[in-house]
Amino acid sequence: MLNFKKVYLFNLVETIQIVIYSLCSRIIHAIPRNLKNTYEFTNILLGKGIRLNKEGYGFYSFPYSIGNTIFHFFMKIDSSDSRVFEQIILNKEYEPVVNEIRNKKIKIDFILDLGANIGLSSIYLYAHLTPSKIIAIEPSNKTYRRLLKNMEANNLSNVKCIPKGVWSKPTFLNPDISFRDGEDWSFRLIEGDEKGEEGIEVTTINQICEEENITTLDLAKMDIEGGEIEIFLNSNLDWLTKTKVIALEIHDEFNCREKIEEILLDRNFELTHSGELTIGFNKNLI
Repeated sequence: MLNFKKVYLFNLVETIQIVIYSLCSRIIHAIPRNLKNTYEFTNILLGKGIRLNKEGYGFYSFPYSIGNTIFHFFMKIDSSDSRVFEQIILNKEYEPVVNEIRNKKIKIDFILDLGANIGLSSIYLYAHLTPSKIIAIEPSNKTYRRLLKNMEANNLSNVKCIPKGVWSKPTFLNPDISFRDGEDWSFRLIEGDEKGEEGIEVTTINQICEEENITTLDLAKMDIEGGEIEIFLNSNLDWLTKTKVIALEIHDEFNCREKIEEILLDRNFELTHSGELTIGFNKNLI
């Protein structure tokens, strides 16, 4: 609100300008953060000469080249999709993982994408590593629908999408939208006293490996908003013995980094770090 005790210091023209500034500031602050982020993101795309298409109410799509391949992306305007795209595609969050895999000449046939969101990490890793199969796990129903749309838009029939979360045991969990900024990309799962109306089914990594007949897990990408503490500290970790490479985001809010890295080192993983990622290479398998 305009402070009239300060305005008296200025002349009429200056006062009018300050009033306009005050009103505009209040309007700007009232605009939803996701809407502003999407607007700024679309300016980046338009600056690259990329055509944007409106896809019904609240959605848009566009083509974008990764490597030598043009992919098509379907995104929601009022969401964190634009920030996920910037992080994974524009800023190439997983490029160090890809480079190290190539440097070590590791053949990647199977990828498990835990916390797939709208599928951008699956697409990026597919473009650079050309695996024969990817399993993309995403627990948020709304985000999962966009994940499916992105896979279908690119005819990625070798990507199997599963609408579940991963946990230490098969059960149902409750959604939690209070983590970090509370947006789509911060969606996480927590245990409750009982299954609520929005209960979300979760499974284990070992169960996924069994159901999909996975004998070697070439690359496990994990970004599950704090769920990693439950996976590493309270579950059967047999799946690690068949995992060649792991790319893991450890959320330090839960003070679990030291323990998780200790577990990986004890299982003979060589660890490196890049940005928010902890990258592990299983020396028993490579």
